[in-house]
Amino acid sequence: MPITGEKIRKSVLEVVSAAASRKTPRQVEQAVAAQTAASSRAIREAIRTLTSDGTLTYTSLSGTSFLERSFRGPIQVSRRIWLCPGLPRNSRPASDPAIRIRILQGAAFGFGDHPTTRLSLRGIDFTLDVQCQCKKAIDIGTGSGVLAIAAALLGVERVLAVEIDPCARTEAAANVAENGLTGRVSLSDLPSDGLKGPFSLILANLRPPTLSAMAKDISRLAAPGARAVFSGFHPEEWAPVEVDYRSLGWHTIWQETENQWMAAVCTRE
Repeated sequence: MPITGEKIRKSVLEVVSAAASRKTPRQVEQAVAAQTAASSRAIREAIRTLTSDGTLTYTSLSGTSFLERSFRGPIQVSRRIWLCPGLPRNSRPASDPAIRIRILQGAAFGFGDHPTTRLSLRGIDFTLDVQCQCKKAIDIGTGSGVLAIAAALLGVERVLAVEIDPCARTEAAANVAENGLTGRVSLSDLPSDGLKGPFSLILANLRPPTLSAMAKDISRLAAPGARAVFSGFHPEEWAPVEVDYRSLGWHTIWQETENQWMAAVCTRE
């Protein structure tokens, strides 16, 4: 039975999306060939089609080219969450069960093109997967506001988005309004030691030194049984951070990697 172009394109997307680290075009071609037994010519044609329509894009690092997902249009980042930078207001059908987040292009971190944003969104989807019993969440270092928006759209009643950068805070407020959440997601510029809890969900996409330095404040803000979604680190950087949180009663219940970045979900009983 002949292998269709659609099947080859689907395999290319699966290989690129599932990669724990970036893959070169040659590595993608080899992986797809192993999955489908398609010819090199057919796989290269599938890659050309996917780059031409904006689904995939070429990136470069230290003179090496890689194939990665493009973020110029809607992209599914978890089972329920789609990032839709070009989606106009009121364009979502009432019957659409997916969570579609509109993020305006800006300078603030969290547009979706970095693996830690996508990993954090998957961690949030995992945490709120069954039935959302979470009334209050906090997103520390909210950037574009995308994580706070995702939490609210997945059912969290009230979300506090904390950001000390005034430019990022302005962009986050615009994104919150763009998603119709002005009444449920509020912005704050308070430092972590000035915040008051408790919160049943804590989001922190931050680098390891900051995550470790904030361990006591984050634990103070946590409600009994709270969960925290942590990202912003490479896999080899997680162990010492995990030790810091374990000493305060946290333990890891989920973790995932993508392109040499990692996220973890922890709970504190």
